[in-house]
Amino acid sequence: MGNPDMTVDGPLLSIGLPVFNGERYLCKALDSLLTQSLSDFELIISDNASTDGTEAICRRYAASEPRIRYHRQSVNIGAGRNYNFVFRKSCGRYFKWAAHDDYQDATCLQACINVLETCPDVVLCHGMLVDIDEAGTILTVHDRGKRGLAEPVERFWQMVNQGHNCAEIFGVIRREVLAKSQLIRDYTDSDRTLLAQLALAGRIYQEPTVRFYRRVHPMKSDKAYTSFNDRAVWFNPDNRNRIVLSASNQFRDLLVAIIRSELTFRDKTRCMYYLAKAAKWNFGMYRQEFAWVIQRLFHKV
Repeated sequence: MGNPDMTVDGPLLSIGLPVFNGERYLCKALDSLLTQSLSDFELIISDNASTDGTEAICRRYAASEPRIRYHRQSVNIGAGRNYNFVFRKSCGRYFKWAAHDDYQDATCLQACINVLETCPDVVLCHGMLVDIDEAGTILTVHDRGKRGLAEPVERFWQMVNQGHNCAEIFGVIRREVLAKSQLIRDYTDSDRTLLAQLALAGRIYQEPTVRFYRRVHPMKSDKAYTSFNDRAVWFNPDNRNRIVLSASNQFRDLLVAIIRSELTFRDKTRCMYYLAKAAKWNFGMYRQEFAWVIQRLFHKV
């Protein structure tokens, strides 16, 4: 999935910030990016038809900062499409998604770029992942250690396992690898699907000298949209009147990614085993989905 607008004269890094009604934390997120020690980047903001003060904030920053390109969607196109929109509008050698409610150390981007520039087998680099609350108080530090540097099958298992929060998706990613992926899909937990695809393509490196701060608050998507159906609609509003089997769709996409990967037949078989193992462990998700389908078919929801 290439980008027809990409040029050889683009910046070193493209940052894509999709946002909807993010006025509370947006200034902090923008200031964190614009004061990075790395300056060779473009910042693409896609405002998903916000109804609060987001538009005014974005236009104010864009007017004073030439690295910012601001787009406003006429209607809410869904989180998944908005995330993909900012990538397709980018032209940097590397790409990073940013969220309106997160921030990072001032040297985070440069540290991640340094790793990618010197380690060709690393496809994604991120700082130490830290959960914070609404006030910025540290809640949890997630030390991934060297797990992302393991062999491909082990990396794949780490990504499909439900025991992590997928915050790695906000790391710095090699553009050419991301362009070959399916990007963000229109179902719940598709960020995990993408991470697993990236893990099949190369190593995922944690740079321990810098930190990325992920804000946990009631309006964060995984808190505000608790059911599979609600989150599927958040990813894509067209899902409102559809039956979306997120877990089943994820299983299908991951199986296809394994088959299409450059792994050996033996490693592909091992990945399929781990995919089946994850499906067994997460059987509750499939059960909830199919229970919802039955209710929907009988007009009980």
